[in-house]
Amino acid sequence: MSSDAIEQKIDVAIDRATIYRVLNRFCEDGLVHKIIERTESSILRYV
Repeated sequence: MSSDAIEQKIDVAIDRATIYRVLNRFCEDGLVHKIIERTESSILRYV
């Protein structure tokens, strides 16, 4: 799931920087994994 998809799914007013901070913390804690999709414009996905 991309950060944009996450931002659209949540009902809380939150800025994009906070979403990335939380996702990065989840990666550090081993709760999610970051995958870089190499396309014309690289996309980060979290699984």
